[in-house]
Amino acid sequence: SLRSSGVVGHEFAPVRDLASVPPSATAVPEPARAPLPEKLLLRAKRPFAGLAMRFYGPFALIGMAMIFLPRGPVFWVFLGAAVLWFALFPAVVQALLGPIERKVLAATPKTAPGVLDSLRSSSRVQLLAPFAWTAAQEGRLHLVRGDGRAAAKALSEAVRLAGAGLEPPTAIVSAIAQAHLIAEAPEQARELLVALAKRQALGPWEELHLGIALLLGGKVRADEARKHVEVARQALGGYPRVLAAEALAGQREGAQEGAMEVLKAAEVALAEAPDPLAELVLERARRLLRPAIKAQEKRSRKLEARAGKDKAKGLVKDEGAAKGKEAAKGPGKDEAKETGTKGLVRGEEKEQAQGTGGKGQAGRQGP
Repeated sequence: SLRSSGVVGHEFAPVRDLASVPPSATAVPEPARAPLPEKLLLRAKRPFAGLAMRFYGPFALIGMAMIFLPRGPVFWVFLGAAVLWFALFPAVVQALLGPIERKVLAATPKTAPGVLDSLRSSSRVQLLAPFAWTAAQEGRLHLVRGDGRAAAKALSEAVRLAGAGLEPPTAIVSAIAQAHLIAEAPEQARELLVALAKRQALGPWEELHLGIALLLGGKVRADEARKHVEVARQALGGYPRVLAAEALAGQREGAQEGAMEVLKAAEVALAEAPDPLAELVLERARRLLRPAIKAQEKRSRKLEARAGKDKAKGLVKDEGAAKGKEAAKGPGKDEAKETGTKGLVRGEEKEQAQGTGGKGQAGRQGP
């Protein structure tokens, strides 16, 4: 387990627990993917073409029925069609805009610019989409691609166009706070999230973002931030943003070793699921942990060098011992071989000498 060194009252969770996302986390969409309030579609202003379709169409049907049709079944059919047209028009618009919104929700940092271009050039959006809906979709895409200032501007415009200035929807406020964090304006994000806390409208993502705002702000409140990050971690699990916040919180508390381990886990998770805010928090944690990381690397190099020297010494000792054994055994064998060879040569020389002597004697006795 990862334990904070020198920090009383807190203990890091194991990395395997941080990196596992509980099934319930899938039911908690992050602010950029949270459902938009229906009043963005029902109350917001629309393009002139959309207004004409909703109001002028039913009035045209009623006028035709009143002027050209006698009272009868066809007359009442025209009136009923006019009423249905007016009542169902928002639902028809939602059905037509649904596929576009699903593309926005499925966007990634790489695909978001292309989705943004297609959103702006879509004829359905230009003719039918409420202005607040369009601004909210653009804000979502800016948030996904990591442009915090553009996202905050678009989402704030969506709130203004929807006429929700007195009490903005929680999802939009949370998304604006996230945009301020990406734009490196943590104080503005903290103000929005504290306002949500007063309304008792903090969800797991809002808890996490409030903790990040407290960690990134000018006056760091590590203890308070830790509480918010812990609440978020219990609900969300090991999302890259959660791990990055854990690493930064550990560094702020002085738990260098534990923070460095969580930092490694966050880097692995972030490589699999890119997240602009997580990258920002992770970069801040990495910069603050740089002295500790360098010290750890220096210790590792020293240990490796020492282990290499010990291994080299061991090899030298083994080679010396092997040479000693060979030196002890080798000369005896060589001397034996040399002695045996010399004995054979001497034996052969004796035989030759004896043979020569025998022939000489036979020659003398013969005549």
